Amino acid sequence: MTRPAFSTDLPKTDYGIPALTKMRSQLARELHLVKVPELTDDPGLHMLRAAMLMFPTSVFRPCAWDLWAFRSLFDHDWVCWWGPAAVGKTRRAAVATFVWWIADPENTYAPCCSTTAGQLDKRVWGDLSTLFHAFIAQEQFKDFPAKIVASSREIRYTGNGEDPKAIIRGVAIQQGTMEEALGNVIGIHKPRVLLVVDEAQASREALIEARINLFSGTKRSKIIMLGNPTSRTDPLGKYSVPDHPDGWKHVEQFEEFTWTHTRRDKSTIPVVMKRPKRIEWTTPFGAVLVFCGFDSPGLLDPETYSYFITAKHIDETLRQKPPDHPLVWTFIVGFMCPNDPSLLLFNPVLFTAKNANYRGTTWATEPLRLASLDPNFSAGGDEYILRPLKAGMTVDDRFMIESGDVIRVPYTVDRKPEESLEEARQRYVAGLLKQLRIHPTAIIQDTSASHHLEARLIEKFLGEPGSIMGVQGQSAASGSSPAINEPKPASELYANLRAESYHLLWFFLQFGQFRGITDADMDELSEIRGKRGARGTNTTKIVLESKAEMRERGVKSPNLADSLANAAYLLRHRFNCVPGANVPITLPTASSGKKTVAEPWDVRYLHAAGLKAGNLPLAGYRRTR
Repeated sequence: MTRPAFSTDLPKTDYGIPALTKMRSQLARELHLVKVPELTDDPGLHMLRAAMLMFPTSVFRPCAWDLWAFRSLFDHDWVCWWGPAAVGKTRRAAVATFVWWIADPENTYAPCCSTTAGQLDKRVWGDLSTLFHAFIAQEQFKDFPAKIVASSREIRYTGNGEDPKAIIRGVAIQQGTMEEALGNVIGIHKPRVLLVVDEAQASREALIEARINLFSGTKRSKIIMLGNPTSRTDPLGKYSVPDHPDGWKHVEQFEEFTWTHTRRDKSTIPVVMKRPKRIEWTTPFGAVLVFCGFDSPGLLDPETYSYFITAKHIDETLRQKPPDHPLVWTFIVGFMCPNDPSLLLFNPVLFTAKNANYRGTTWATEPLRLASLDPNFSAGGDEYILRPLKAGMTVDDRFMIESGDVIRVPYTVDRKPEESLEEARQRYVAGLLKQLRIHPTAIIQDTSASHHLEARLIEKFLGEPGSIMGVQGQSAASGSSPAINEPKPASELYANLRAESYHLLWFFLQFGQFRGITDADMDELSEIRGKRGARGTNTTKIVLESKAEMRERGVKSPNLADSLANAAYLLRHRFNCVPGANVPITLPTASSGKKTVAEPWDVRYLHAAGLKAGNLPLAGYRRTR
């Protein structure tokens, strides 16, 4: 059968289906075909027509993408919708959810998830709320038995009393414990269930795996996962694997075309761009649809679809980044950047997807306080960076790292008589570390060039010689595996310690174990590029672009990024924190004596260990004397 092309026509017909002949309204007929899709060859078309009858164009202006998406929902029980921002994925999912629910509200449960309460309100729940109010405000629907409960983020059916299970529910899945998140999703059983996972790349996989419980006893069940594709290893990537012998190679095929780029001065130049050849494929679970920005209705009709990607949007992006930049792939193409994923693509979407910019972690116990130092004053704009961080277990049993605000050490500080500027500066830094309650063993510093002298001075002022971990980027990579899902040692993968450190950070981010990343951090990290093969060798190990190479293309020295990567190295190699492993920190034991003080660090222990109260390490740290 050839399915009808997209059209805004709304025929008044029973489609020759006996079950529809006695229904008075066209909306009732369309909704019945959504409820009982076996009656028609094209239930997705009827979902679209129902939506057009339910909502004014001010909240839902249909396009061909909507018909494509709704059809996929009936052709498969599990769909993943890929795409950049500004292609309507979330609003499309909200419309599908509302129509699916209202087709049989008494027997339907629809949990809609996003990462946090704030994101939920801005995204899928915000859209559902808008749709509900627009629907119920219309004269013909004002008496429909439903109400919205904003405090619990629920739309409830009230036609048979008030069934607490006949609802659409918004759920924040990254807040609270895993048990709470799961309880808000799987505690209800109805004959029809639709699970929507917005920002699926950042979702908890346990939530998706809980579908077995959620769907038990159901007659109809559907899953919509939507988000920005960033990695094959996150939940969105994992459930998007092509059902083909060639795997990802089957879909990572691209075609070149010429984009007429309008510059700021209104002149135009041709730019060679790439787009995926395949924008739909099946998976072992269902199907993937790619809403590529170059297919945006906003390109053909920017006035009608101004909220979609337009030519102006694409041109603004190209003025800032080259066509092959990860940002272009993320925010325009809507596809995973085709580069080797092992070559470190700190895509800004990764930070958003993994809630890396979030601060306010709820710790189960006192976290480890640590610091990363990068003392690189230079005429080229390098700064002396002190980055404080915390690391430990959260209340939901996840290992987490959270960065605090970066401290920029001034070039000139107050000096004592006969004290050099360098000594005064490191005394100043040691004072900051004491105020931050960071133990010398939890400090890492870049000691390349002559910077080991700064580390020795800081140790002197802290009274802990040999305690600071020094790193030199060109040193050999370690013999340890960089993550739980990478069995090979770092020495086989990376050309040097710098490449290893940045990949450790990348893995921590991929596993959603890093918080407190700022916009400035993101800007620097997104410019870090890797390649295979160190200059002058035939090795396939990964090496990062040098700082000199970065300056050649107009990128400043990544001081902020370096401090983050070094912190990841410190945690991996001094405290045995493996990216992807949710286990408590293994704290080292000092070896300067015979007797072990067994008490946790408190005032009494500080005195017993001969340390000053101003330099308070973490609970659980052990020291011998």
